[in-house]
Amino acid sequence: MMENSSAVIVLALEKYAQYIDHDIENYNRDLNNVMKVFTLIAVTFLPQTVIGSLFGMNVVVPMAGIDNLYPFWAIIAVTGFFSLMAIVYFRHLKYI
Repeated sequence: MMENSSAVIVLALEKYAQYIDHDIENYNRDLNNVMKVFTLIAVTFLPQTVIGSLFGMNVVVPMAGIDNLYPFWAIIAVTGFFSLMAIVYFRHLKYI
């Protein structure tokens, strides 16, 4: 009688351990998906951050003497191009 009840307890503990393992796997999968999204956002906006940081320094800004907005739009186009290339690359790798 004692062996039968201990076998039931062991089976119950194994079933509980499987349940916990399953929950941990689900949590890890969800966490990986969140980290993937944050990484994609960070890499996509990296060119804008770098360009903005460079132009935000207290130094002489290239093309500052030009009276039109062509340099501004050129910088926006270049950073947009790099961001678009990052998105295309991630789509090619089937991350998004």
